[in-house]
Amino acid sequence: MSTATFEIVPLKVEAVSRVTESNVDQFLEALRTWVATINSDPKTDEDFGQAEIDVKKLKETRDLIKKGYAEIMEKATDINQLIAKLREGEGEVTKLARDLEKQVNAAKDRIRESIVDEAFELLECPRSQSRNFRADLEAAIKGRKKLDKMRSAVSDELMMLNARFAANREILDQFAEEHGAHLIADRDLLEVKSST
Repeated sequence: MSTATFEIVPLKVEAVSRVTESNVDQFLEALRTWVATINSDPKTDEDFGQAEIDVKKLKETRDLIKKGYAEIMEKATDINQLIAKLREGEGEVTKLARDLEKQVNAAKDRIRESIVDEAFELLECPRSQSRNFRADLEAAIKGRKKLDKMRSAVSDELMMLNARFAANREILDQFAEEHGAHLIADRDLLEVKSST
């Protein structure tokens, strides 16, 4: 039997999921203002020269935006991976807890059944009537969580039932001795009859 306990390692999760610094709005506003001034219909050598400079500058700006996006996505990827790992861990623990709970409940049910079976075999009444008292033994366990409490409750119920059967047998034996056994037609039934 394992008595080892699992020492849960404290879970540490720290992430900054907010923007700590950004000038994206000003950047885009300045970019749009500059783009509005670009001559998209060059006609002179000077216009074509400026257009080449503008195209180069736009490509550099695009690369700058991609780099910023990649940095944000890298941080988001870390957070998403962490979230995925936590969800995976939660799923594993939930399944393990559910499976263990089922196993524990099944084991407890088997032990309950065993306790009742053992007590049932110790009933001191005619076998033809014993099946009527299994429910009494099962009811004695109802609501009890601890095994020793279950055993004690079933034992008490068994002693009470057997005492009743013994008292009834004594009365029936005395009657049979005084008046004859032939006058007791349903001895098995009378032996287990409750006096209340």
